[in-house]
Amino acid sequence: MTDPILVAVDGREASTRAICFGLTQAHDLNTGLHIVYVTSGDDDEVTDLVSESVETAIENHEYGDDVVIQFTELDNPHNLGRPGVSIAHRLEEYMHDAHTNFEYLIIGNQHHDSVQKAMVGSVASTLVDNRTLPVLLVP
Repeated sequence: MTDPILVAVDGREASTRAICFGLTQAHDLNTGLHIVYVTSGDDDEVTDLVSESVETAIENHEYGDDVVIQFTELDNPHNLGRPGVSIAHRLEEYMHDAHTNFEYLIIGNQHHDSVQKAMVGSVASTLVDNRTLPVLLVP
């Protein structure tokens, strides 16, 4: 059995694809799946929508009964100016606190044009740049 897989989600369609891919990988590798949502803590409605999208993705994907799934919502007290940096920092803390080695991190990749990416930055790009484990981007 390999180390569990970590999936970071934000409730968008790309996160659903990342969860489905993670479920398939966890089943194929006979390992667990940790799904993590880093919340800003100030919008319960968004957090509820993310939780519902995670539950729906899990219910709608056939992965077998052998995958142990753990879903965690993490408050993000680190407002470091850029969402990607804050999320990377919080995921790093989660990995340390879980006392678990992870095989890799899966994240959904949103499609941005170059102007949009330059203006708002890319959380996926930041997570790849700040990685401490392999990152798999799911389109």
